[in-house]
Amino acid sequence: MATPAEPNLEIHDSARSPVSAPDRLLVVENLGKCYPGKSGLAIQGVDFTIGPGEVLGLVGLNGAGKTTTIRIAAGLIRPSEGHVLVAGHDIVREKELASRHLGLVPENPMFDPMAKPLSLLRYFAGYYGPRDDSARSKCLELLESVGLKDAVSKRFGAFSLGMKKRFGVAAALIGDPEVLLLDETLSGLDPQGVAFVRDKIQSWREDGKAVLLSSHQLNEVQSLSDRVAVIHRGKCVRVYSGDETSGEGSRTLRIMIVDIGDRAVDYLSRFGDVMREGQTIWVRQFHGEPGEVSFELARRGFHVSELTLHAPSLEDRFFELIEQKNGVPSEFPAGHEDDVA
Repeated sequence: MATPAEPNLEIHDSARSPVSAPDRLLVVENLGKCYPGKSGLAIQGVDFTIGPGEVLGLVGLNGAGKTTTIRIAAGLIRPSEGHVLVAGHDIVREKELASRHLGLVPENPMFDPMAKPLSLLRYFAGYYGPRDDSARSKCLELLESVGLKDAVSKRFGAFSLGMKKRFGVAAALIGDPEVLLLDETLSGLDPQGVAFVRDKIQSWREDGKAVLLSSHQLNEVQSLSDRVAVIHRGKCVRVYSGDETSGEGSRTLRIMIVDIGDRAVDYLSRFGDVMREGQTIWVRQFHGEPGEVSFELARRGFHVSELTLHAPSLEDRFFELIEQKNGVPSEFPAGHEDDVA
C-alpha cells in the first residue's frame, strides 16, 4: 500500500501532457529522478508501457535504477521529470485514484512485527470498502490463496522470509488492483516460494492484470515475461520482445568441418549469415534443421567433427548488452541482436 510521497521541490512538468493509452494499464514516460544532495539524475528518460495480461520484466545491475523506477510508479517518491499513469490516472496529480488500481510487493515486506496477518489485512481492507464480516471473509480467502491459512494466529515477526513475501502478495491484492509491481519478490525464496510466485504471476496474466517484475533471477524473468526492459546507469537501454528473450529467430549454428572449403560455406549461407574462422563456421540467424544440415554436408563429402545449436538466453543478451554499453567487446562472435532501442 502506498505511503504519502516525500516532499520534492524539483518537479519539472513536461511541456507535453502524459500519453494516455486506453490499452495500457501502466504508462511510464520520460521518467527522471534527482535525489537531494546527489549530482545528476538517478534515472533519466525511462520509458515503457504494460498492457492488460502482460508481464514486463525489469532487469539491471545493482544501482541501475530499478527500485527507484518502481518506487516512483508506486507513488512512494515523486519524479523529478516525466509521468506515470496507472489505469489512466497520474500517480502524482491523481494519487488517490491511481493507488486504487495499484498493488506493490516490496523486496522486504515490513509490517508491525507484533500484528497478526488477519488483523493487518482487515486494516488495509478498510481503505477499500466494507469493514464488516464480508471484509473478514475476503481477508481469510486471500490468506488461504497465498498459503497462509494456518498462520493466522502467528505474529508477523515470527514469519519466515517466504511467509512475509506471501503476506506481501496478499496485502497487494486486497484492493484487487489491475497493476502489480513486484520488486525482487523472487529473491531469497526457496524453490517452493519461487513456484508460488510463478503461479501467481501466471494467474494474474490470465486475469488481465499488468505486472512489472523486477528481479536478478534472469532465467525466471525470461520464462515469466512477455517483454524485458534493461536499465543500465539510470537509463532504459533496451526493451526485448518475447521472441528475442525466448531465442526464437536468433539461433546460431556452430559447425567444425575438418576439410572446410568454399562449397561448404556456399551451402551453409542459405541458412543464415555465415562467418568463418579457421575450421569453424558460425551461421547466425540460423533457420533450418541441424540434423538435415549435418546429413547434407556428410553427403557432399565433408567431415563434420562438431555441430551445436545455440539459442542465446536472456542472461547472454543481458551481459552482452552491458558489455557494449560499457565499451567492452563481447567474446561471443555470433548469435545476438546488436541494435539498442
